[in-house]
Amino acid sequence: RDVTGVQTCALPISEHALAKTWNVTNWQKICEQYERLIAIYDSPVVRLNRAVAVAYATGPQAGLVLLDDLEAEGSLNGYPQFFSARAELLKRVHRRAEACAAYERAVGLTLSDPERRFLEARMQELIAQPA
Repeated sequence: RDVTGVQTCALPISEHALAKTWNVTNWQKICEQYERLIAIYDSPVVRLNRAVAVAYATGPQAGLVLLDDLEAEGSLNGYPQFFSARAELLKRVHRRAEACAAYERAVGLTLSDPERRFLEARMQELIAQPA
C-alpha cells in the first residue's frame, strides 16, 4: 500500500507520540522519516525540523551544519523559529555569544508576546550562566 503525502507528513509526529518519554524518542527514525518527507515535500521548514532531529540523533554540531546551509540559502531569514533553534544548538556547543545573537534575532522577529517572553528568558538564562 502506498503512503500518501499526508501520511508521510505525520510520520515524524507519530514517532514522538509513540515514545513513552522524551528520553526514549527514536531520533534516528525521525531523521529517516524527515528524509522521506523531504523526498516528496521539500521545504525550508521541513529541513529545519530535520536539522533539529539530526541534532538530537547525532549531536548539535551536525544540526548546526544543516542550519548553516539553510541560513546561506536565506529562505528562513524572517522565521523566528529558525533563529530560536539555531540559538539552542549554539548554546549546546558553548558558543554563547552567537547563541545570544540568534536569540536576539528570534526575539526581534516573533510577533507572539508569549514566544518573545520565552525567548527573552532563555537568553537571560544563558547570559546569567558562568563562562
